[in-house]
Amino acid sequence: MSLTKRSHYVPDFYLKSFAIPGTNPLCITVQEVCGDGVRIGQTTNEAVETHLYRIRQKDGEDDHSLEKSFSKIEWKASAVIRKIDERCEVGDLSPEEGADFAMFVGSMIVRTPQYFESVSVMFERLKNLVEKIKNGTATPEEIGDRSEEKINGLISDAERGAFTDENIVSQVGQYHISGTIASNFAKIILEKMYWVIARAEPNEFYCTCDDPVLTWSESRNLWRQSLGNEDAEVIFPLSPKTCFLASRNQKIKKRSTEVINNLVVWQAYKYVYSSRKDGINLDSRREAEKILPRTEALNRLGKM
Repeated sequence: MSLTKRSHYVPDFYLKSFAIPGTNPLCITVQEVCGDGVRIGQTTNEAVETHLYRIRQKDGEDDHSLEKSFSKIEWKASAVIRKIDERCEVGDLSPEEGADFAMFVGSMIVRTPQYFESVSVMFERLKNLVEKIKNGTATPEEIGDRSEEKINGLISDAERGAFTDENIVSQVGQYHISGTIASNFAKIILEKMYWVIARAEPNEFYCTCDDPVLTWSESRNLWRQSLGNEDAEVIFPLSPKTCFLASRNQKIKKRSTEVINNLVVWQAYKYVYSSRKDGINLDSRREAEKILPRTEALNRLGKM
């Protein structure tokens, strides 16, 4: 028997940091980027999907180990984030606290529905590529720099049924459950990036969204999964008053609160969250995206 499992792809403890002061139970302001109006929602009911991290095994049993892994990472990071928000600086964190926080940031990049969808698309593209290779219609551009060994490996995977619809779903889960991607991101953040904690002025505030960790490489105009680039940056609001910035370049680009909020608004998959009852102005995205692709907008804002 499978129990209903509510999965917070943006952790509840994190959303509580953006709660509207004085609310009980704790609530946040929620705005749909493609809709109108502002609503107030309880943090426990936002950024939730049912069975998001469930892996259905061949024997019919459910594997919830990914959910448990994320929960463990959250538990360790929550105390570190509270410490940072209480005006602790990067140099005051212990090595263990730094490692726990880096792992949390890395896991946040790979746990959202948007990231899961991107992985599903990746497997689907591999499936289509193999079909084209086998029937001789794949173009050099589609094959890219894949070696003959790599191509033969893909064909072998296809022949054993790896790219059936059922197995694609399973592989997406296994791809995440290994923790490899999150661990790789965490290793880069911890060992190869310089950290700074930005703090908003008294009359300013940071917002967040349903995909809250922004990664950026200016030289390649790339958002998401670009931490391997030598000029990679990370922007991650931690609370209305605190934002984590990291860069592989020691000279970290310090953006204004307004620019960071604009980036967060454009990064949002569906929802923007904030601690202000009247929310944040989304007109810039709603108007601009009528004529400007979302990725291009992020690229332009990233250069500011």
